[in-house]
Amino acid sequence: MRRLCVAVVSLALLGCPDTSEPGTAGEIEQVEKPVDKPVVDDPVDDPVADPVTPVVDDPTPVTPDPVDSAPIPATACQENDDCDSGWCVETADGRVCTRTCIESCPTGWFCGQVANTGTDLTYVCLPRFVTLCSPCNTDADCSQVMAAGTNKCLSYGAEGSFCGGECSGEGDCPDGYGCEDGQCRSTSATCECSWKAVKEAQSTTCTVSNELGTCSGSRSCVSGQLGACSADTPAAEVCDGADNNCDGLIDEDLALTPCSETSALGTCTGVTVCEGGVPACTASVPASEVCDGLDNDCDGLADEGFADTDADGTADCLSDDDDGDGVPDAVDNCPLDANDAQNDLDGDSIGDACDLDLDGDGDPNGTDCSPLDPALGKFATEVCDAVD
Repeated sequence: MRRLCVAVVSLALLGCPDTSEPGTAGEIEQVEKPVDKPVVDDPVDDPVADPVTPVVDDPTPVTPDPVDSAPIPATACQENDDCDSGWCVETADGRVCTRTCIESCPTGWFCGQVANTGTDLTYVCLPRFVTLCSPCNTDADCSQVMAAGTNKCLSYGAEGSFCGGECSGEGDCPDGYGCEDGQCRSTSATCECSWKAVKEAQSTTCTVSNELGTCSGSRSCVSGQLGACSADTPAAEVCDGADNNCDGLIDEDLALTPCSETSALGTCTGVTVCEGGVPACTASVPASEVCDGLDNDCDGLADEGFADTDADGTADCLSDDDDGDGVPDAVDNCPLDANDAQNDLDGDSIGDACDLDLDGDGDPNGTDCSPLDPALGKFATEVCDAVD
């Protein structure tokens, strides 16, 4: 028969070094083999040709090749020397002995060409679905050396993603699997961990969702089974420095609840805010009043008890024009007495509005007989001019 050839790939049989002698594991290579096709001559009109004699099927039954009809030994092994066939291969459920083949193998296996280092090429039965239903995150996680097709990483929703296996119809998939979009998919909601998945601690991302949001996590094959999803359950946001509802924000949109601080001097009120993941009250602790424009004791008044010369509501300690005459205190010759004209009779830089000796003769205005005339006063020198 004519045999169909496919590309050669390599697989190192498990448990066996590359330097092994013939009959132990080394590098495996696969090719598909030719399949016979009958050749039919095109009919040619020939009026003198002999009549066509009908071809009758040979009733003699075809005897299956004894090699291809033999079952897979499938006995456990660790290396090629453990198997009568000399071939130990890795399956999803462990390493088992396989057998040689000519063209075909039982369901779930395919006949592939293999080679051990230092040996001739041989055809053996190889497992089709080594990574099927293993946890995965990308298609690369599902790649299989010596695979009969292309395996993809399939989403199973919140449960995670698991490897499929290439198929062309329902008959191509193992029991418990259906062929969807060219890939074998488990008919259950999730997959269990195979021996191989546990050995390699394969994992997948997963999610937990509710009405508050969706949190992401992972799960992996540990202790012989698929672990639970590590994702948190979405919760209402609280002030704790964490993203409780898994929306990518921390301590957002928290309600401002009333709060207060009390001391012997009074009670101050405020609201609770979140600062660095810790709730904090904005209220001040009541304190003695100081001149700072604030209501330190929370009695509703600011800077009470402090002077406010011009009664403008701003204490003098905070005002730059205490008398409100429009002249800044720094240049006002009477900062506490309105004196917008800045009159200064005696030129002593003390404005007339606040000068206690207007004429500057040393005699205070209250005793000076003529407070606006420096020549008259009790300290003036008497002269003969008919004036006291």
